[in-house]
Amino acid sequence: MEEEKKQVIIVRGNSKDIAIPLQKETVVADAVVSEDYIPVEGADIIVSLKNEYVSYDYTPILIDGNVLTIHDDGNLPSSTYNVEIRITNPDGTKLRSMWCCVVRVCECNDPLLKEYDDFREGGETLIASMFYFAKGEKGDKGDPLTYEDLTPEQIEELQKPALDAKEDCEEWLEAHAEQIITDIHDL
Repeated sequence: MEEEKKQVIIVRGNSKDIAIPLQKETVVADAVVSEDYIPVEGADIIVSLKNEYVSYDYTPILIDGNVLTIHDDGNLPSSTYNVEIRITNPDGTKLRSMWCCVVRVCECNDPLLKEYDDFREGGETLIASMFYFAKGEKGDKGDPLTYEDLTPEQIEELQKPALDAKEDCEEWLEAHAEQIITDIHDL
């Protein structure tokens, strides 16, 4: 059963523990098998909360079976963050998983609470983070990624840098329009 994407919402300035269950999906022939992924003893684990500008790295404060727990001390700026998990096993094997737009730090309680409650207590749990493995002979490359594969939020995030650059160019052109026209007439 596939879990619905859950967004953890934190009001800026509040400390919060975030639990991240790890899952492993193995492709065997035409079937996908999911199971808990328990990190190897001695593995180096970094959990990063990233937006388009910055990345905040955390070392898990607790590893309980397949669940990593990180602690944010309340210093994250307001933004929506992707959660990236990087694991380097003692044998050098590297694993990476990333879920987009799953932690949201907001300025006010409105998106978080249906009733007035300033200090929400307790931790939050993300949906399972997946690491993919394939067994057997190399299979098909699969279909190429298309816009239909992306959520509207992911498409908006991909378009944002171009739209911001376009807006900056339009503002610059508007501010310098008279000088440009004068320069063209002087040619």
